[in-house]
Amino acid sequence: MEILHALTPYYEDVNLSNSRGVTPLILAAREGHAQSVHFLLRFGAKVAMTDDHRMTAVHYSAKNGHSQCLMLLLHNSEDEAVVNMLDGQSRTALMLAASGNHLECIQILLKCGADPNILDKDSHSCLFRAVVNGQNSIVQLLLSNNANVQRSDVNGKTVLHLAAACGHLTCMQMIMSCMTDEEIRAEDNQLCTALHWACYNGHANCVEYLIEKDIFKELHGNIFSPVHCAAFSGVERCLEAVCDRFGNDRCVRLLDALHRTPLHVAAVRGHSACARMLVARGADTEAADAEGRTPLIAAAQAGHATVVGNVKCRFISSPISRKT
Repeated sequence: MEILHALTPYYEDVNLSNSRGVTPLILAAREGHAQSVHFLLRFGAKVAMTDDHRMTAVHYSAKNGHSQCLMLLLHNSEDEAVVNMLDGQSRTALMLAASGNHLECIQILLKCGADPNILDKDSHSCLFRAVVNGQNSIVQLLLSNNANVQRSDVNGKTVLHLAAACGHLTCMQMIMSCMTDEEIRAEDNQLCTALHWACYNGHANCVEYLIEKDIFKELHGNIFSPVHCAAFSGVERCLEAVCDRFGNDRCVRLLDALHRTPLHVAAVRGHSACARMLVARGADTEAADAEGRTPLIAAAQAGHATVVGNVKCRFISSPISRKT
């Protein structure tokens, strides 16, 4: 700081940048040197200048969680629009703060007019980032500042799909409180619902909550159904929840695009407990998929020696070679 104080009067332009476009203010903000930021601002440093990544000092302060620097920059900027400027990857400072879980920076940005609904090149807002990270307090703050929960990204996924896929139950509950039943049942570009994704990734708490709310009254969307997804994950609680909700007779007979039943999926994945559960609930051990394979044959080809009885399915741990 003393060196900066001594040298600054000898520079005609405090906004000179190096070969990468980095100004003294950007460097000070990036490193969190609040005193240097304050000093440079007094000498006319411009806040809205960008480096080669099109990032401003505001972006760097938010990204690295330097709340004191961020407040100084926003309160002394020559351009009010800097709070919502996009960097080279179409990210705002608010997005970067959300990605880094910097709650105090997010509070400062919102008070200074940051828009929580600006989208990056993948159509992700700052709320998407907070949900993926499972940051409940940040999600709640963004929702209270009118963050949009209905908007979908380039893959058709809403923040609810992401919360369910990541297993963030509290985030999911907060998001659902801002949605209609129809919005909760929405399908992404793969025709998958939040229930599909919660089952696929084995997040039993999320699956049970979605079913408990009685919003998914029918199995719809991708025909690789939530039952198939639960069998794929191998989490018994997920499989039990969906079978109890939609009925054993229906669930064990569901076919995906390859004519595989949930038992085929459990067998191929080597999930013996789920396979036994499906058999106990009436799954047909002789059902053939599109290639004519029964669950036993499909499991053997996948490397699982299997014995399927009338009421149970048992897997032996040693693999067998695929027959050609």
